[in-house]
Amino acid sequence: DGYVFHGVGYSRAPHQAFAGHKPRMLITQESPFTARVLFDAAEMLKFNALGSYRLDSDMPMPVFFKPHVTMDEVLPFAQKTGMVMAMFSNCEAVRTEYLRLLGQHITVDSYGACGNNKQGAGGRSGNFKGKKVDLGKRYKFMLVLQNCDCDYFVDDQICHAFNAGTIPVYMGTDKIDEFLPGRLHDGVIYIRDFPSPKKLADYLHVVANNETLYMQYHRWRVEGIGDYQDKLIRRVWDGPENRPFYCALCETLFSEKPLHNGLPADTCQTRQRSRWIRE
Repeated sequence: DGYVFHGVGYSRAPHQAFAGHKPRMLITQESPFTARVLFDAAEMLKFNALGSYRLDSDMPMPVFFKPHVTMDEVLPFAQKTGMVMAMFSNCEAVRTEYLRLLGQHITVDSYGACGNNKQGAGGRSGNFKGKKVDLGKRYKFMLVLQNCDCDYFVDDQICHAFNAGTIPVYMGTDKIDEFLPGRLHDGVIYIRDFPSPKKLADYLHVVANNETLYMQYHRWRVEGIGDYQDKLIRRVWDGPENRPFYCALCETLFSEKPLHNGLPADTCQTRQRSRWIRE
C-alpha cells in the first residue's frame, strides 16, 4: 500500500494522520508556480517518490506525446495562408510582452486571452485543444510560449503545433532538447537563438518565403524521428511509464529501486526578461 498526494491544491495535512510507514508519492503535471508544494522544503521531506512532468522524476508523466502527423496530413505550403498563430490565456508577463513585440514586426493572430486580436477559438469550453489544432493547420508557425522556464516543464502546446502541421516557435526550458530527439529537434525554431523579437520576426519572414527552407523543418515527418534510445523521453514513449497511470504508479512504488527518504524542493526562478529580450 501507499499514499498518493496531488501537488495542485495540496494542503499541509499532518502526515502522521496516514498510518504506518507506507510510501508517500507526490504527483503533479504542473510547474512549481501552480503546485506550490514543490517549493516547500519542509513538506517535500515528507515524500518518498515524485511523479511529475520532469523526465528525471521517479515516474515521468509529462503531457508530451510522441508526434505522429506525417506530410500526407499536413496542408500544402501554398495553402498555409496564415503567418503566426498564438493561443494562450495565462498572461505571464515576459511571454505576453514578447507576443506584443513580435507582433510589431510580423503578423501574429492571437486567439487566446493574452494579446487577443482574433476571434474563432470559442473560449476554453468544449474541445478547446482540438479547435486550436484545426485553426493552426493553415498557419506556417505556431508560438509555443511556456509560462515558465523551470527544468523539464513542457506542456502539450508543442504537441498542438506538431499535430497542426505547423512549425513550433518555442520559448521555455532548455531541457526541451531531451524531449526532441533526432530530427524532431530540427523541426522547431528556438526563440533562445534570437536576441530580440525583431530578429526572430526577420527569420520567420525568410522561412515563410522559402518553401525549401520551410520544408526542412518537416523532414522528421518524412524520414522519421530517428534514434532516441539515449534520451530520457524514451522512458515515456517506450518504457514502463507508457502504460495506464496506476500500473506505472504501482511499479514505481514497489520496484526494487529504493524510494527516497524525502525529496528536494524545486529551485526554479521567476522568468527573467533579459534572457529572452537581449536587445
